[in-house]
Amino acid sequence: TTTKSPALIPYPSWQSHNLQDEEPEIVSPFRMRADKCGRLWVLDTRVDNLLGEKKKYGNAQLLIYDLHNDFLQRRYVFPDSQVKSESFFANIAVEDGDCDNTFAYAGDLGAPGLVVYSWKLQDSWRVNHHYFHPDPLAGNFTINGTNFQWDDGIFGLAISKQQPDGFANLYFHPFSSTMEFSVSTKVLRNKTHAESSDNYDDFKILGSRGPNGESGASFLTSLLECYFIHYQI
Repeated sequence: TTTKSPALIPYPSWQSHNLQDEEPEIVSPFRMRADKCGRLWVLDTRVDNLLGEKKKYGNAQLLIYDLHNDFLQRRYVFPDSQVKSESFFANIAVEDGDCDNTFAYAGDLGAPGLVVYSWKLQDSWRVNHHYFHPDPLAGNFTINGTNFQWDDGIFGLAISKQQPDGFANLYFHPFSSTMEFSVSTKVLRNKTHAESSDNYDDFKILGSRGPNGESGASFLTSLLECYFIHYQI
């Protein structure tokens, strides 16, 4: 026996995290999701030293690894047309009902919006909606006696299993909000309709989590139980 910690083994390798490279593979992953197809989806902000002297290596990106051999299967950088000056992509949900037709949903909390990525098409599009925005009445936080104000948009993302119509439901909420919303991925996966203002009524209000009910991440179980991470203490 030993009390010495084992050597750190970075994933997938030390070289992948080398910020001295002209084009680093990984800079600053914010969220990851493993799908049922043996793939690891990594949402990388590509912003180094976020709380200090920030250095941006480019637009946010998706890195998809094969968990069987740790090989980088695909790298997808969000195009300029889907990234705003205030953008910050902080969470991801993956719809993996069909391994060859998987979709990823990346929430932009800085410039509220949702980027939809199609594995099959190797393409993405940006969805905008009022429900992605923060509630000005829910931006005052107190955690362990420390008070501060935030105005973060869409952050919590939880996806259901496939429904009888072949699509899932995406449950979401802004960080600075006590409200919960949902939308069928049938709406999001249709690029033409998703980008249109005609989609407004397709988004549903589920209700409020109550006073001080602001929440970060959320997850949906196979029993359709939704768990929220609350911060107001």
